[in-house]
Amino acid sequence: MGVHSPPSAGLGLAGLAVAVWLSVRCVIVTRRWCAERGLEAGRVLILDSDRAFAFAEPGARGGIVVSSSMIAALQPDERRALLAHEQAHLRSRHDLFLVLAVLVDRVPLLSHLGQQLRLALERWADEDAARCVGDRRLVARAVARAALAAAPPRVGFLSATGGNVPARVLALSAPKSFPPLWSAAAAVLGGASLVGAAVQLHHLLATLEIVGRH
Repeated sequence: MGVHSPPSAGLGLAGLAVAVWLSVRCVIVTRRWCAERGLEAGRVLILDSDRAFAFAEPGARGGIVVSSSMIAALQPDERRALLAHEQAHLRSRHDLFLVLAVLVDRVPLLSHLGQQLRLALERWADEDAARCVGDRRLVARAVARAALAAAPPRVGFLSATGGNVPARVLALSAPKSFPPLWSAAAAVLGGASLVGAAVQLHHLLATLEIVGRH
């Protein structure tokens, strides 16, 4: 604040008291949140609501929350596909990747990467659900019908209605594609480059040390 002289003892003690109180309050709230949040691992909680929604609650104790309106909007086989999608989010701990997407959203030039990461997570869960139910078109139909019935997804939650739904439906409606050979080769080359750079890092450090001496 441009004040170069130290503050008075009274002001310092008052600031310390506020900091201690806030720290204790944060610990209490965090412990209460950890104790009350979460479902039994993998549990499906059905809420009676006029709003259609379904999402995976993140965390090691996460479960699936789905509304009665969403259940009514889907056929039995579509419900199975929807639950398989949400279970894929929990099984692969996509919430850890979602944290990165939320952080990237705060960087103006990188916000588009957050959207792409969310789309990648939903596509990941789509393909896992398709393998589980054995029908890609069934998952596409479930995703499309759920998106038409659903309320806007909440930020910070993993939902089958999130991401670019039309792109996801088109990808599921097409035959499953495999990464081209050049993509695999590029991935191998990139990994080898990173390993080589890590191995040769000591040469760079030695060079910087020599330059620093002169």
